[in-house]
Amino acid sequence: MEVKWFSVKKKLILFSILLLLIPISTITFFANGKVRETTEREYVNSSLREIEKVDNAISLYF
Repeated sequence: MEVKWFSVKKKLILFSILLLLIPISTITFFANGKVRETTEREYVNSSLREIEKVDNAISLYF
C-alpha cells in the first residue's frame, strides 16, 4: 500500500498560497523601501526648513 503525503487538493492549496505570497512579499519589500526613502527625505527637508527659520529668528533678534 502506497502512502500519499499530499493529495491533489492539498497540493493545489499549497501552490495557490505560495503563488499569492511570493508577489505580495516582493511588493511589500519594495514598497517598504520606497516609503522609508520618502519619509527620510521629507524629514530632512522639514528639519532644514525649521533650522533656517530658527536661524532667521536668531539673526533678527541680534
